[in-house]
This record gives sequence, structure tokens and C-alpha cells, in this order.
Amino acid sequence: MNSLFSHLIDELKTHPFFTPLSIPSDFQHKSIERAQGSLNLHSQAYLLKEYGELRSVVIQSSKIEIISCFFYPFAQWDLPIYAMEFVSLAKKPIVGVLDLPCLSGTAHLPAQAFMANLLAKYQFQLSTDYPDWYKECRSGYDIFTRPENHAVFERLSQAHRDILDEIPQFAAQASLLSAVDLNAHRQQIKSYQEHHLVNSPGLPLMNNLFGQAWTSAFLEEWFFAASTL
Repeated sequence: MNSLFSHLIDELKTHPFFTPLSIPSDFQHKSIERAQGSLNLHSQAYLLKEYGELRSVVIQSSKIEIISCFFYPFAQWDLPIYAMEFVSLAKKPIVGVLDLPCLSGTAHLPAQAFMANLLAKYQFQLSTDYPDWYKECRSGYDIFTRPENHAVFERLSQAHRDILDEIPQFAAQASLLSAVDLNAHRQQIKSYQEHHLVNSPGLPLMNNLFGQAWTSAFLEEWFFAASTL
């Protein structure tokens, strides 16, 4: 079965700036058999030198295609988070999200300029029917779109690649935060992760597919957990 999105995280295996990280074996792959056929979850993680950690998950079946990707900067660096999610259900595109929210310092300035250029380059039609929980964590210069067809995902995928290529450039110019700002940034990243953990729109689906115990462990102990590095 061809996947709309799984190649996007596989491409990172050869990215010059991201190094594969090991993750708990129970969270790497999950497969279940259903009447409609098999459903698979694949996860990967990558390190960006001393700057942060990227985590990705793809869920795929004959009717479900979801990819979520987050880059979490290490708290001492004035860098944006990267949040990405593409969703297609029952062969229909549902949503595409790309965002570079900055929780500390002045990193929002280059991030905002880059996202504006990205929007001009790919001419996405932005939507404003945000879920309330998403309004509380979006940067305000994010790309939130309801794709009219699957071809839009090709442009979103290229924009995603552009962001992954740009994050190392942000990192190369990033400033170290003071001890006080570092502690505040660490708490802000934690709050951001907890906000997504509680409000993730995929939570009911994952609970139904994989069970509440495994889903809670996957999200709390890895996908939305603080880095151990």
C-alpha cells in the first residue's frame, strides 16, 4: 500500500543535519488487523546536533493517513518549536498544519519572516476554522489549511522539507538563553507539549485503535515528553 506521508520521515535518514535516535522499541511500530485491512503506526526520532530533537509518527491504513512531526529545541537555545500535521481520512484531505511557534527570546522574528515567504512561495489557501485548543497554541503566522485535494499535500510536503532545511540554519544563528530564561523556556515547552497531549484531535482515534494504556504511554512517555538528552 502506498502511503501519502511515510516517505517524509524516511527522507530524514539521509538528511545531512539530522541524526537518527533510538526510541523505546514498543513505540517504534504498532500494527493491528481489522476487517478493513491492516493499520500501521511507525515512529522515528532524530537529533539536530546540540540544538534539539525531532519526533515523527505516521499512521496508515487503507482509509487513514496521518503524519505528525514536532521539533523540540533544547531549552537553552532561543529556537522555535516546529509543529506539523497532515491528515487524510477516507481518501479525503482533512487538514494541513505547519507552524514555527517561538516560546522564548526573539526567534519569532526570523521564523515569522520565513513562514511569510513560505506562504507566498506555495500560495496555500489559509483556513480560519481553527479548533479552540489550536487557537491557544498557534503562532499567528502559521499555515493552517483545509486542502481541496490531495495535490495540495504535495506542496505542503515540499514546504515541510523547506522548514526542515531551514531549522539547522536557525540553529546555527541561535543565541543561548540566560539561566532564568532557560528555566522559563523549559517550562513553556513542557506546557506546550502538555497542551497537545490533552487536546490532540487524534487522541480518541488512537485510544480506539491501540487502546488507552498504550496510547497514554506513547504520548506521555515519548511523543509529548521532555527530551532525555
